[in-house]
Amino acid sequence: MYLHEYQSKEILKRHNILVPRSILVEDINTIQTIKSLFISDKLFLKAQIHSGSRANFGGIVLVNNDFNDLYSKLNEMLGSKIVTNQTCGEFKLVKKVLVEEFIDFSRSFYLSLFINRADENICFLFSNDSGGSIESSSGKKFFTLNIEPLFGISDYNVKYILKKLDLDVFLFNKMKVLLSSFLDIFISNDLVLLEINPLIIKNDDFLCLDAKFEVDDNSFFRQEDLFISNDVTQYDFLEVEAKKYNLSYISLEGNIGCIVNGAGLAMSTMDLINMKNGSPANFLDIGGDATEDRVFNAIRIILLNNRVNCVFFNIFGGIVKCDFIAHSIVKFIKLMKINIPIVVRFVGNKSDEAVLILSECKNNVFFESDFTTAVEKVVKISKELK
Repeated sequence: MYLHEYQSKEILKRHNILVPRSILVEDINTIQTIKSLFISDKLFLKAQIHSGSRANFGGIVLVNNDFNDLYSKLNEMLGSKIVTNQTCGEFKLVKKVLVEEFIDFSRSFYLSLFINRADENICFLFSNDSGGSIESSSGKKFFTLNIEPLFGISDYNVKYILKKLDLDVFLFNKMKVLLSSFLDIFISNDLVLLEINPLIIKNDDFLCLDAKFEVDDNSFFRQEDLFISNDVTQYDFLEVEAKKYNLSYISLEGNIGCIVNGAGLAMSTMDLINMKNGSPANFLDIGGDATEDRVFNAIRIILLNNRVNCVFFNIFGGIVKCDFIAHSIVKFIKLMKINIPIVVRFVGNKSDEAVLILSECKNNVFFESDFTTAVEKVVKISKELK
């Protein structure tokens, strides 16, 4: 789960880390409050959306701190729909804008923390450069520092970073406090990503101009307050709907709806569809403990996608019996009176019984026991219905 920039900066402030003076705006009528809050001649308007590269797509603009310019640009940004190179062609609706003081600086850095699973520790990633294009620029120089969480930040770690960033030693104490605070934030909030881009030096102190935090989706039981504040409007509607029913769902750009039990089988299903020149519309794992309600909602969510013109069930019967899934499919078709073609592959527990149950739906349900044959069948149907 991603946090908005303003949410990330609130956490930073609670840890006494400096951020620019700002105010969150949801209503254009608060403009007089905005103008009186800042003494700087220039202000940044920053659209609060879950995407990087905002500045390149109108999501961050510099305005004059006067009523006309501020009102015009703020009114234009609130309620706008922004598409960036990171939104996969979909727009992000701007419901909140962070108005922030403009701060001039001469040096800036990139800093992030993430989990280094290979070495089982937390990794700091640094660069002497920063900005919106840092991810795509091969010329940027990055260096890493692995930290054992139990030991924290050592003096050696601080000296290493100061040397790599070519910073004066008088910043040693402030750097150590800063890194320790970042590490504490990362651990205490169950983050999988903490990104500061850029981190600047102003008046011999560090200041975070932008912040991006991602919280571990599995940490709800510890981070309920963060999840309650989650802005679901920033996510794909179908993915939000799927989470309500404990379905692992990821939207893709194809037209073949996929319903599979088991993440590994789901990924191999998508791979084979692509190999056969088809295009999956989603990843969906109903899990090994699927209920009728979950199967019903899996089909319903799949069909809410207007691009889907056929559905592929690939079920390996183990804990979940194939005949149970078959009963659920037949019941859904009869209740909802759908005519969309459904290709089904059953293997394993009660698969023979499942095939007999599916025979009730003769017109739009096709059974194939072979994986490759089933995929070829559904790809052929999807192309015929384009």
